[in-house]
Amino acid sequence: MAACVTFGGGGHISTHVARRLPSSERFGRVHLADLNPAALASEGASASITYVCESIPEMLTRERPEWIFKFAAVHSESGQEAHEYFRTNLAGA
Repeated sequence: MAACVTFGGGGHISTHVARRLPSSERFGRVHLADLNPAALASEGASASITYVCESIPEMLTRERPEWIFKFAAVHSESGQEAHEYFRTNLAGA
């Protein structure tokens, strides 16, 4: 079975995706990576505190994921500085 990593795994869209992935027969392992530890609760998935703009933890590269979802984003309307917005949304991609 394939592995899957979801960056920004604690967000609205990614939590809905993560709920459906473990129940599919395609994925044996689902991992949520997010900067906010409080957002990482999901049944059937492992989790780590990971910032998409920094080094990827070794635990995520041991078993090469077949699928990678990138939902990590900073929203400018929530009061973030422009450099934070561009660093996460551009460099993180």
